[in-house]
Amino acid sequence: MSGARNRPTADMLLVDARRKRLQGAKGDTPDPSIVLVAEEDAIIEEDSTDRDTSLAATVDQERALLQRAGVHCFRPLITVTLARLAWSGTIDHALLHEAIACAPFDAASRAPNITRRAGAPALRKAPLGEASLYVRLGEDDVVALERALASASADVGDRLASAALLPDSLTGAPARAAYAASQALAGYRSVALVAAWRDVMGAPGLAEVIRDRDSAAVRLLSTMRALLGEA
Repeated sequence: MSGARNRPTADMLLVDARRKRLQGAKGDTPDPSIVLVAEEDAIIEEDSTDRDTSLAATVDQERALLQRAGVHCFRPLITVTLARLAWSGTIDHALLHEAIACAPFDAASRAPNITRRAGAPALRKAPLGEASLYVRLGEDDVVALERALASASADVGDRLASAALLPDSLTGAPARAAYAASQALAGYRSVALVAAWRDVMGAPGLAEVIRDRDSAAVRLLSTMRALLGEA
């Protein structure tokens, strides 16, 4: 009985195997397809029937989500890596935004400025059921952003669009991972938007805003690196 208790569980063996793979490739840029927390690597062990049922429910929920008004933006998690960001020192927020910013889904006609500033074409197909970073811009948000981007200078407008397209949740992932990531993503997006709107309005940078943004970024980086297996 004691030997059975001390035997590593299947999920911990998977985590250990991924850690060894990453250590073997140390010094190279991690491949997002390798470091992604995939379904079989989920910390919460599920049998195939439970996974199939959960996936079907997730897809149904995401389809219902797309019925809501606004602009839906996604970033498949398999395309995300934080390998280019330094582990210590000053945080490069522009690089962080580039690493996780979402692309608008089917929004070119309704939000041309947001789509143009996104740096990536609008998605033609929403990644339903696939682990993805996500944010929804409400109709009021779209109107305000389009007006601001139409008159803002290139650099200020790019920073605002980049902040607006930051995700505030993780969809299509196991519940614990989705909850932890969503908390960190929403916190960072909120303070990044405050800083970006202050730039648009020509307000001077506040030490408090900069400090809050850096603190939220540290939490986000820690959470996402653990999720991606880059910790």
